[in-house]
Amino acid sequence: MAKKEITIAFRNGGTIPAAVLKTQKDVRVPAHEPISVPEVYGRHLIEDRFAYETDVKAQPSKKGSPAKPSEADITEAETAVVDARAAVEAAGDDLVAKADAEANLKAAEDALAALKG
Repeated sequence: MAKKEITIAFRNGGTIPAAVLKTQKDVRVPAHEPISVPEVYGRHLIEDRFAYETDVKAQPSKKGSPAKPSEADITEAETAVVDARAAVEAAGDDLVAKADAEANLKAAEDALAALKG
């Protein structure tokens, strides 16, 4: 049975132990940068509010020129930004929900900016 993975992003950056990712060294991840991790580990970080789940898929870094994003990718990213803004508005006075929504909005805006170049 294949292990399920989840894409998360750290709120303030973090380190994923080498044993979790089965790598030689621990992996340092900047704030709001998506990374795929085993689902159980990712859910643990989300529940402890160190990270949040993101719809943005972690992209392996490639050398050379990146492929041009499709119109569908850009439209999807724009929709994610609109949805994230609505979530910030809907959070109202709930500070925790608002902070989560703002972090998701920043991640969505960063993803859109990365696609647009």
